[in-house]
Amino acid sequence: MNTEYFHEMASSRRKCKRLITLINDAGEVFNEMEGMNKVVLGYFLQLFDKNPDSESPLLDCIQPCVSAAQNESLLALVQDDEIKGVVFQVKPYIC
Repeated sequence: MNTEYFHEMASSRRKCKRLITLINDAGEVFNEMEGMNKVVLGYFLQLFDKNPDSESPLLDCIQPCVSAAQNESLLALVQDDEIKGVVFQVKPYIC
């Protein structure tokens, strides 16, 4: 009796959480899986747009934590002496 009850509760919760329709920015309603996939894909492509000139609501929520000097250092090319120093710090692998 209890098992049947809990199974019914889990099944009803699953039915409530199911997406049936999606509406895109133009107001078009999509009921089919293919159309809903396109709406979701378009939303996330817009949200995570790589174009720095576009206004993304996601980027407005992020506070910068890297200074201009740190950013310049991170973008600089690696020098030969830096590579040499790191390579010589690696301990040899002995079988």
